[in-house]
This record gives sequence, structure tokens and C-alpha cells, in this order.
Amino acid sequence: MRLLGILLFLCSFEAFGLELKNSFARELSPGRFELMEYVHSRPPEFHLPVGGRWKKCRFMGKACQGAVISLHVPEGLILKHQKRFFEASYFLKGKMETFVIELFSSPSPECLSVGESGLSHPLIFAMIPKTNLNQPGSFLFILSGKARVTFFRRLTEIGSDFRPHVFGGKVWYSYFLMKEGIENVGGSGPRVILDENFHFVRKIDLELDGHEFLLLGPDHWMGIEIELDRLRNGLSYLNKIIRERKNGKILFEYSVKDYLKEMKSELTSSIVLTSFRGEVVAEILHINSLQILKEDKLLIGMAYNGVGLLDKTRRKLDWQLAGLYDDFHLPIFQNPLFEHSAVLNEDGELCLFSNLTPSHRGLVTKVFCLKLDQERKLVTNFRMIRDQNETTSMMGGVQIIEKRANIFFGLKKEAPFDFIEMFEGKDVWKIRFGEDWVAYRFYRAPQGEYGF
Repeated sequence: MRLLGILLFLCSFEAFGLELKNSFARELSPGRFELMEYVHSRPPEFHLPVGGRWKKCRFMGKACQGAVISLHVPEGLILKHQKRFFEASYFLKGKMETFVIELFSSPSPECLSVGESGLSHPLIFAMIPKTNLNQPGSFLFILSGKARVTFFRRLTEIGSDFRPHVFGGKVWYSYFLMKEGIENVGGSGPRVILDENFHFVRKIDLELDGHEFLLLGPDHWMGIEIELDRLRNGLSYLNKIIRERKNGKILFEYSVKDYLKEMKSELTSSIVLTSFRGEVVAEILHINSLQILKEDKLLIGMAYNGVGLLDKTRRKLDWQLAGLYDDFHLPIFQNPLFEHSAVLNEDGELCLFSNLTPSHRGLVTKVFCLKLDQERKLVTNFRMIRDQNETTSMMGGVQIIEKRANIFFGLKKEAPFDFIEMFEGKDVWKIRFGEDWVAYRFYRAPQGEYGF
């Protein structure tokens, strides 16, 4: 087992001069500093007076053995590694001076890494507080397959769904910045875009839902925007709108209101009452994933309402799988009553993270793939990926790369790990967070033109 220890340190320098480089830290109080960012390709550094001259010190990424961040010591410094901190000493004007770099200061999310990935693809995610969204601090994180930290950034706000995007031969990144939490539903806020070097590019300052966002070009994206509308009984509901925008223009949209009109009913598989903008509202369609397919098709994950294939040209659904309007008439033990991260492969296999699946043990979480005959609305093959009596009633997902299933569990779970990589039915790499932290999604390296 290996410990991923810190994302935060405090330094006590008091009597010494200190020169910060690359804006990697901020001063909390005199002599106390907080690490805000680490990039493996350009490690943060500071200068200390050693032997009458300024010496360069760097913080270097380290494999998960004790601490994520270790001090790279220049000549003249003596490093003493202890359980919770580094103690560095040097001579200044004939006098021995010492400072301490603490490794496990609060809030400092810890995670346990077991095993090793068989993929070269980095693991990308954001860690957010599990229960108290008013708690300051969230973390953007990239790990190598050997659990080596290659990037992290501490945010003073709640940033989630940190993910890569590929277009024009480059990797870009984005994360959701939560401004208003919506209980049992998610949240709303803008999206922050970063370039391949993690530099700020822009903030898309719209009221976006945090579940899904596809960056298709520098000024071209598809996301889920939130507006309010009313049902016939007068109850306000979250009219979530899938919108594609390019150069400031709306190219396409499909909303919950459109869905209700198409179903000729305001009845869906679930209605969740929550609050938004200070009033009681209903969520009647929970959109949690989007996948752009060929021939102008869009796969939509709809949680309790299953999965739908939308024809963007007609703005109509070709079919729905599971939910109240199931076209495939799934048998009970293959029916995802609540799903996440639906992905349709080129061979017609639909892979799902089914949070709530009926079984003889009750409702359990399963990960499986269904081979679809879309013309005849039939399931021609069922392939189980994971069924180990685990449950997670909120969030979660699966991404399959090179026959390896990357599975992540969300909130309210009875599962021993937050992330698991499986190969040939065995767990080969597992990560578990501390009890106060959770990740909405994990991503591996980008695959294909539109990401995953």
C-alpha cells in the first residue's frame, strides 16, 4: 500500500528571507505559506539564503511513499524526513537556522493507492468536500499510472468535474465552478477553461449544470444550461437545456420541456423536490452525461429515466432504454433504475454504471454492457463487468480503455474504494479517499476527437 499524502503545506520561516517563484504559493501569515499548485514539468521553487548566497529549492513530485511532495535539496541544506514534516537546516551568518515544512496540514485530503495501473493514461479528477460545500478548498489532480503526482492545483472555491478535452491536436482542460448547490441534484455555476499548460483561458459565465460539458473548440462547446419553467399544476421545475454554442451563437438545443412535449406527458420516472434561487422546485429529468456520435446523434444519460438516443436534426429521440418509456423492454435484473456515464461503443455496445439495479439482494450497483440491435429495439447480449455487492446511490461511472474498466464510486456508497481499474476480472489499481472527500468523476487520457 502507498499513501498519497498531501496537497497542502505550511512553512515557518520567521527570521529568514524567502523569495517565491512562479506564484506557486500564497502567504497565509508572516512566515507561513500554502502550496497552491504543482506541475511536474515546471516544479515550484523558492530561494533561501545559504552560505551567504541565495540557493534555489524546489518541490518535486514523488511516488506514493510517505508524501506526495518532497523537497529537492540544494547543496548546503540538510534534510531530515519525519512522519509529518520535513525539517531543513542551514547556516546563515555562522548560525544554524531551521525551518519546517508540514505535510499534513488541514484541510489536507489523503488517499490510499493500492496496486498499479496497466495503462499509460493519466488519471484526472477533482476532489471536493463530501458533506460541507461551504468548507474552503477543492483540488484539481492528475496522477500517473504509478500514482505519481504530475499536477495539482488547490482552489479556494468548489471546483469539480476536472476533465481533459482534445481538439486541434492538443489537450485542453476544464472544471466546473459551483456557485449554488442544488440539494440531491447537483449545482449551477460557470465553467473554467485551461490550456494544455494549465493556464487560464476563459470563464464561461453562464448558469451551467455541473454534470456534463464538452469542449469542441476554442469558442465551441456543448453543455447543460439551467432555466426555470412551470408544470401545468404551477410547480416550478428545472428546465435543463442541452445547448451547443459556437462563436457566441446557439447551434442546437434540446430541453426537458422538449422531452415532456415529445412524451406527451409531464410524468417521468422520478420527481425530486429541491430548492433553487430561493424557491421550491422539481427536478423531473436528471441529465448526467452526453456523448456526441456519428450521423448527428447524441446519447443522453438521464439517470432514473435511463438512456436516450437523440437525433439532433429532427430534435427527436430515436429510442429510450430503461425508465418509464423503455423501448427495449429490459428484464428486471438488467434494468438500471438509476444510471451514470452511459457510453455507446462503435460496435453497438452500451456500457453503464447502474447505481440501482434490482437483484435477489435488493438494489445494488452493477457495471455492465448491453449489445443493442437499435433497429429492432433488442438487447442481443449482456456482459457483466462488476457485480460485487457494492452500492453507491449517487454519482459514479465507468470508462473502458484497452479492455480495462475504470470504475469510480460516488456518494452514499458501500464500496471499499473510490476508484478501481479492472483487467480480466481482477482489480489491478485501487484508490480510496479520506472520509471527508469525494470526486464526481475520474477520467483517463483523452480518446478520440471529442474526448471520451
